[in-house]
Amino acid sequence: MSDTAFLIVHKDHQLSIHGVNSGAEMATLSLARFLARAGERVVVAAQLVEEEQEHLGVQYWDLGTDFNVTRVLQRARELGSYHLLSGGRAQAILESRNEVACRTRILISHDRSGNDTGIKPAVLTQVADAVICVSNAQREVFLTAGAEAGKVYVIHNGVDLDLFAAGMPENRNYRKLVFAGALVPDKGIQLLIPAFAALKQKYSDLTLDVYGTAALWGREAMFDVDSIAKQIPGIVFHGNVPQTEIARAYREAGVAVVPSIWFDPFPLSSIEAQVTGCPVVTCDVGGLKEGVRDGETGVVITNITQDELTRTLDSLLADVNRLQQMAGAALRTARSYFNWERVARDVIELANTLASDKQDIVKTYADTENADSVEITKRVGFLTPWNQECGLATYAGYMVSEFQSDSYIVLAEEATEVVMADEPYVRRCWKRDNSNYEKLLAEIEKADIGLVHINGQYRFFVYPEFSKFLQVLKARGIKTVLTLHSAFTVEPALQELVAGVDVVITHTPEVRLEVIANGAEAEKIKVVPHGVALQKQLTVEERQQLRQKLDLPNDKKVILAAGFVQPHKGMDGVLATVHALKQAGVPAAGYIAGKANPTDPYSNEYLEQLKKLAHNAGIADSIHFLDRFLENDELIAYLQAADLVLM
Repeated sequence: MSDTAFLIVHKDHQLSIHGVNSGAEMATLSLARFLARAGERVVVAAQLVEEEQEHLGVQYWDLGTDFNVTRVLQRARELGSYHLLSGGRAQAILESRNEVACRTRILISHDRSGNDTGIKPAVLTQVADAVICVSNAQREVFLTAGAEAGKVYVIHNGVDLDLFAAGMPENRNYRKLVFAGALVPDKGIQLLIPAFAALKQKYSDLTLDVYGTAALWGREAMFDVDSIAKQIPGIVFHGNVPQTEIARAYREAGVAVVPSIWFDPFPLSSIEAQVTGCPVVTCDVGGLKEGVRDGETGVVITNITQDELTRTLDSLLADVNRLQQMAGAALRTARSYFNWERVARDVIELANTLASDKQDIVKTYADTENADSVEITKRVGFLTPWNQECGLATYAGYMVSEFQSDSYIVLAEEATEVVMADEPYVRRCWKRDNSNYEKLLAEIEKADIGLVHINGQYRFFVYPEFSKFLQVLKARGIKTVLTLHSAFTVEPALQELVAGVDVVITHTPEVRLEVIANGAEAEKIKVVPHGVALQKQLTVEERQQLRQKLDLPNDKKVILAAGFVQPHKGMDGVLATVHALKQAGVPAAGYIAGKANPTDPYSNEYLEQLKKLAHNAGIADSIHFLDRFLENDELIAYLQAADLVLM
């Protein structure tokens, strides 16, 4: 537990500690609770429905009907130092400017407009240390409205995994649709009801459970729910209910429909459904598509009409096997990312990093006359692919996890496709095959980096420009370390890179010899073997359950090769092994857990050759090509479930 508390000042909407709330209020309650679980002291100030109290480790203070932020900030002085998290409104940020105990000022927005904070984003980011948006789409809204880009971060919402427990694909009712949210035009309920009525003609056992009212948003009812329920059999309006009831509905349902037609920044309903394993149908507006893997955990509709919603639901209802696959994919992917533990961790990390930056600035100014009297600790900059579909990005994630959160910055590649939103410490500032390194150098200077650790292939960079960049770093006293994962031959690009860095790390003595062959001095090469994240050893029963979840056979030997499908990976060994076992009368199934590498011109050809070889050998039905990148948790599951892993 740190010495600095977290004070969350919620916006001018009522908040119920124990009752029913809208999405922004639920997000505030959840963040507070999980910050407390992480060992932080947390106070939430809001217009409370109940009396002031402490609940689940969080103190609740009442802002009153007059939204008296001044009184709360005065009261907060008793906390000692604190991080201020202002939920949706800029007022607390502005009023806290003279509060010396306030270490950082962070605004968290769940709104669709930058001006919903009550002040222009360009002004807000002059006062606030950071603005947290819940989606990249929302961040773009703030930037377009004039916010300072370097102060606007994205931290996607999470879900309470204890409350929204998993529901297995085989136990779902795939004729049950669920809608949860305010019954207002913005949320698209007027598209869903007639779509359901049309589908009911084709699927007589289809049902639709609707949770929520217009009152959730303080609006008048847009239609008579009793009248609609009588006219359309199978639709049930449940009104405002506790989260436990909605969680139960998601665990049982076949599809959750989130048909918002307005700019929805990042609704909780979509990810709450998916973490239970319920596929989602939603619309391409706001940040909605950032929470759904289109075609894998649900469907994102781009042509937002009643007819398109009807057609999309019809195609899913007609293919239960596809829905079951989506349910399994949602369980595998959503729970590992969309959780409040991750959100709380990211918020703590951002707050501590911002506080550390400010403290360094204060030290610098305080000791202007005697600069040598203060030693400012410099950061490590990890120059690496990040949150991308490649092993280097996965490796980087493990590597930085062992460092203190305020001791490093990730200097990430400007990738077009990422698997998740970037953390607060990530700066995307370079491109492979691009010779301009000015943006990278600017980020290194801005973050006061003293050591750059390069985690990438030497072919990522352009020479001699990258060599000149390394010379600039050396001239400024910045050390450079290269982790070289592989080297195949003597190449001019590799020779330039190893000559320009201070230290080269390899994982084996063999690669060390390759580096020496490329001209590096032997004394600057260090051999550091790979590490692993140790996993729990599964019991026989747990392994069988895991195989069932992954749709792997329990009556056959499972042979696995994982990674990008490339010739040098030798994945044809899986085919040879399965064929040999088949000849020996041993039932076996082979799995190629990966996809073609888009940067390797021979990769697609090799993949097609493997498929052709399996067909010609008569084992096509025993060889399974996943043809996709596996995220780390899913890959570990396949490794645990296999009988044999071929490398």
